[in-house]
Amino acid sequence: MHNKNIKLAKKLAQKLSQTNIDACAVYAWKNLQKTGGLSELDNFIGKIRTYTYSKSNKVPVKIISARELSQKEQTTISEKLEIKLGKKLVAEYEVRTSILGGIIIKMQDLIIDYSWRGKLGKLKTNLESL
Repeated sequence: MHNKNIKLAKKLAQKLSQTNIDACAVYAWKNLQKTGGLSELDNFIGKIRTYTYSKSNKVPVKIISARELSQKEQTTISEKLEIKLGKKLVAEYEVRTSILGGIIIKMQDLIIDYSWRGKLGKLKTNLESL
């Protein structure tokens, strides 16, 4: 089942670059019904994004901050990450006040935590181990 979904994701990504989104959606829906993959729809969509981004030298990134970032701050963060990664970012920004301050960067399987909450958690762990 897993290999079928990967093959289907590749076919779908190829179709996406060749046709409009409506035709692509119909194709995907019919094939998901046929393969019984509807229960794995989120995973399947993620594979399509990963495949499409890899072909266009892009990387999806989620940037979480305690407050809404200005356009200048978003641009600065994106430019620095693009230089470091050597790829174009497809950035999604999210506000989460629970991190108190700073930012958290999520890329594929990597999480970089520059939040105050994360730093306080590390400090607490270090103090408890004394």
